[in-house]
Amino acid sequence: MCAGKKIVTSNALVRDEAFFSSDRFFVVDALDFTGLKEFLGMDGHAATDRRAFPPPEEFSLDHWLDRIFEG
Repeated sequence: MCAGKKIVTSNALVRDEAFFSSDRFFVVDALDFTGLKEFLGMDGHAATDRRAFPPPEEFSLDHWLDRIFEG
């Protein structure tokens, strides 16, 4: 995800994640690829600009280390 690439997945649960963005993720539903061509053709600036998607605090190294050593 940090590579700045668009991601196509069949995992609909990704929509509930803190890092989800419809500019970066396309969720295939029951092999229905409607809209995929448009998604891939969208301006990729937001999807490829790492500064546009800073990692949420819960995914930071400090937070990860806190979780390991606290509990």
